[in-house]
Amino acid sequence: MAQPYLPPEAPPQPPAPGELIARRRFWKRALWGSALLTIVSPLIGIAITVMDMTSAFNELESTGGADPTQLSVHVGTALIGTAIGLIGGLVGVILLVISIVGYRRAR
Repeated sequence: MAQPYLPPEAPPQPPAPGELIARRRFWKRALWGSALLTIVSPLIGIAITVMDMTSAFNELESTGGADPTQLSVHVGTALIGTAIGLIGGLVGVILLVISIVGYRRAR
């Protein structure tokens, strides 16, 4: 039995066309931004690693000897750049999936 003291529920209204266009535009920008983050951040991480490894080997050459502890410190520092790039890429993939779902719902 319907509840006699409550007004009848109104059917859901579709959003206005301008609102749909604004939603699509937002999700399209989110798609591009997250795709850019997904692609660029690992590349930046690798570039940082290459620069740090180059400086580590240049320092190794300038000292004239191979000190394993000093080299391992430089290599460890270089790998931090790779880790940051991979974390940024992972965040970008997560945002990309969210953007794809949001864009598909905005249709």
